[in-house]
Amino acid sequence: AYEDELKGVFEFARLAPMDADQRLFLEHCVESIAIAINSAQYRTRVNQLLATTTEQSEALRDQQEELRSVNEELEKRAGILEESEEELKAQSEELQKSNAELEELSEQLMLQKAEIERKNKDIELSSEKIAEKAEELARASKYKSEFLANMSHELRTPLNSLLLLSQMLANNDEGNLTEDQVESAQVIYNGGKELLELINDILDLSKVEAGKMSVNLEDAPLEEIKGSIESLFKPLAESRALQFLVTIESGVPVSVFTDSQRLMQIVKNFLSNAFKFTEAGSVQVRMYHQTRPGRFAPDDWIGFAVKDSGIGIPKEKQASIFESFQQADGSTSRKYGGTGLGLAISREMAELLGGFIELHSEEGKGTTFTLFLPANPVCSLSGEKVLADNFTVQTIDHQLSQPEKMAPVVKAEEVVVAPEVSPQSDYQLLVIEDDPQFVAILTQLASKQNFTCLHAMTGAQGIALAK
Repeated sequence: AYEDELKGVFEFARLAPMDADQRLFLEHCVESIAIAINSAQYRTRVNQLLATTTEQSEALRDQQEELRSVNEELEKRAGILEESEEELKAQSEELQKSNAELEELSEQLMLQKAEIERKNKDIELSSEKIAEKAEELARASKYKSEFLANMSHELRTPLNSLLLLSQMLANNDEGNLTEDQVESAQVIYNGGKELLELINDILDLSKVEAGKMSVNLEDAPLEEIKGSIESLFKPLAESRALQFLVTIESGVPVSVFTDSQRLMQIVKNFLSNAFKFTEAGSVQVRMYHQTRPGRFAPDDWIGFAVKDSGIGIPKEKQASIFESFQQADGSTSRKYGGTGLGLAISREMAELLGGFIELHSEEGKGTTFTLFLPANPVCSLSGEKVLADNFTVQTIDHQLSQPEKMAPVVKAEEVVVAPEVSPQSDYQLLVIEDDPQFVAILTQLASKQNFTCLHAMTGAQGIALAK
């Protein structure tokens, strides 16, 4: 025992009896042993407490570090919250402002809604008037087309007479006219021809707009097209001292399946513009093959390009020149004349033939107009036989002067000239015309070329005579 506290129990055994000294020694040793045991127990307890204290100190130190990190995070979040609070405050003020604006807009929308409702009522009230106007416009368009169609014969008949008479006077076959009179006759002829061309353009445009222009599809040899272009424009190029070249590149099909008359009309429009706006240099026509990628359109195209070295077209004017009555220079003081119908008609005709037109031009450096037609049509085109609407007296005069090249039937509105070989090898002309004055002029002109004439007032009479 140590300080009256039991520390342990020891049992000692001896085979021989113990004497007094030995017993006294043992009694004294018991206290020392208790002290030793208590010291050992105390040290063990101290070590345990020290280990526990150390663990707790480390844990406390970790907790302090964690608390410090948490405090820093809380301080950071407090700053963020403070900033958010400021932002929310600003947003709240902005929302209040937006709400005020929305209320104002809502009032405006209500007013606009009321205005729209009022306008809708006005529209409903005026719908009948609009329908009436639409009917009036449709009738006016119909009347316009009918008027132009009726005027075709009424205008061309006296013009043909005028052209024939003025050409006959200009030729001065009798030799009884002065130079001034011949020149005046030529001026009358040129003016009438320009007027006839204008009438043809207006009528063509009217037909295109009314959707009544048909096409006559056939295989048109490119060599024949080349020859026609050269014969028509080579004299003009020579008179203007311009280089003129018509080429067919290798790899191009020998012919194109199209309406050759419409094709030539488009190319002639291109060439007329080229010569009009080119004072020096060259005009070139190039026929070539081109493959263009396309999913729904034909891949193979034949291009008919007319290139000149003339004044060119400003970029801002290039789109508008394809509109009716539009020109690059539309002022009344313009240097070059024209109605602005040729390109509009050409574009519509190109679409009618299943093709399209491309324009490349630079002001002061020339212009290239290119008509692209499908080399292997897949287009749905009308195959109706249509005779030339723009047949002129000049064509008749050319035919009469060259009987060996005369076509079997040539029609100019209601004028049909058909050759027929008589047993005496003389040529006869069948003239179908209801204007006696024009018949007299044609008969006179034919007789000078050693032709005899048969006359019919109607087509049925003419067919009967031709048989």
